[in-house]
Amino acid sequence: MGAAGAINVIFGKVEDGHAQPERRALYEHFKELEKPIGAAQEMKLDDVIDPRDTRLVLLHTLDLVAGQPPYSRRALPPKKRGISPV
Repeated sequence: MGAAGAINVIFGKVEDGHAQPERRALYEHFKELEKPIGAAQEMKLDDVIDPRDTRLVLLHTLDLVAGQPPYSRRALPPKKRGISPV
């Protein structure tokens, strides 16, 4: 859903004269969130990958993960009990 669709969900399709400044301000805010950098800043993402570098980043990440055992103890949650209840 784009910014215009979100505004229509919030305010409805009927445009009131006194709701126009609110609609416009919220529309601008949602348009900023649609941009990748704005979304990353708002959502507290660690990194935005440039589309040209996607393959290199994926290969580097797979190289890091390839050396780990398939089900390492770090990946599993801690046990709640040592012995299963009967």
